[in-house]
Amino acid sequence: MMSYPTLHTPPPPGYAAAAAPAPVADGGGTSEPRHDPVAASVRNQVVDRMVRMSRNHATHAWENRRSQPVCPHAIGFLFADPVPRSEPGPYETEEQRHFRGVQFFRVAAATRMVNDSADVRDLPQLLFRLTALARERYLPTPGGFDPAVQMAIHRDRTSGRAQYIGLGVSTLDTLEATWDEALGTAMDVDDVPGRCFALLADHTAILIDRGARRRARTDIGVHATTDLNYAGGLAPRLWTHHPTVSTMPAPSDVWDLMNDLHQLTFHQRPRPTL
Repeated sequence: MMSYPTLHTPPPPGYAAAAAPAPVADGGGTSEPRHDPVAASVRNQVVDRMVRMSRNHATHAWENRRSQPVCPHAIGFLFADPVPRSEPGPYETEEQRHFRGVQFFRVAAATRMVNDSADVRDLPQLLFRLTALARERYLPTPGGFDPAVQMAIHRDRTSGRAQYIGLGVSTLDTLEATWDEALGTAMDVDDVPGRCFALLADHTAILIDRGARRRARTDIGVHATTDLNYAGGLAPRLWTHHPTVSTMPAPSDVWDLMNDLHQLTFHQRPRPTL
């Protein structure tokens, strides 16, 4: 039987607390599987970081469209940086006590935009070339492939202990229009939409459609193959669950080629850090 995408919507304002019941024990005295707050936090931070990357990409491409055109595709390597655990205070809440001792993470990225040219205009071809470069030039070196050093220009500030968790892509080619078409009609950067892809080590695939600020009532549309909700099924944002990437409104070859680069990066020993 075919599985269909499922839409998840945030509760109305003021109803969030009622929408998150506590786990209930069954007749055998066992509880339902506990929701993983760390994984949900990381996935939602990936969405936020990729949206920020997309907006920065669009701004840079728009501002340099005449002097130094930027490729409509940019790459981002995603890392999870451990957040220091806080000590219990005199006014600690029940929720804080529940998560005491849990290790949370902050998502950081190492990103790169490149100058525009005919040989990087096709996203699948760009991903293929980056993977070949990593495998043939960087992987055989003594230190292995370090994406933050060898393929990135901007690096978020971290503790130095952030571990690689996934690959992200920002593109200014959208379902609505290509980058060239957007350039022909846009008044300024607020007319430029974007798309993002993210592939994570826990097998989560995330697709983000960022609308142009001037025209979009809903800022982003999110599709994911793994749960983005918080405890109790509480949706932090409007998103659609897909059983696999095959039902997402995106080309399958992009996912396949992203996976090649992601797997090459993730399975190094030691795993890349930032």
